[in-house]
Amino acid sequence: MGKEYTIFINNANGEVVAPANTIADVKYQFDWSILPAGEYEMSFTFLSGLSKVEVGVGDNVLNAIVVEAIVPFSSNRYAVAPAATNGYAGNSNAIGFIKTENVDKWTQTGNHFSMRYWCSQLDNPTLKLYGAPSGNEFRILLKSAAGGVISSAPPNYNMILKLKHIC
Repeated sequence: MGKEYTIFINNANGEVVAPANTIADVKYQFDWSILPAGEYEMSFTFLSGLSKVEVGVGDNVLNAIVVEAIVPFSSNRYAVAPAATNGYAGNSNAIGFIKTENVDKWTQTGNHFSMRYWCSQLDNPTLKLYGAPSGNEFRILLKSAAGGVISSAPPNYNMILKLKHIC
């Protein structure tokens, strides 16, 4: 049985990438050379902090958000070429989806609010990566289902990337 590697990610420990300048595109430092070459299964878990959202605005962001990870493996085997109808022009580094969850709703001075958080969907697949990882960085991007910039990003997040070495 192969080794398992767990990478804990907190968006505050990364560098926001311009021109987006939001936590929807963050670059992180990690020494990938500690992982041996081979085949890996990659999965992730995502959880954000709570955010107070006006219900009318918040309902516009209830669609799933695509999580992309640009991990420096020598093969980009997890890149997929989705149908042109979903807005991606070419390959994607999508590793799964996160969704918005309501904690509660209330009315204050005529406005309707909700406390929400973003979490990974339970049915995200495990992905295969091949090759020898190298370099000292990777990126996590949060995108709309259409492939563009998300209209409302979580206030902060923690994420776990799990890599299981198969062979």
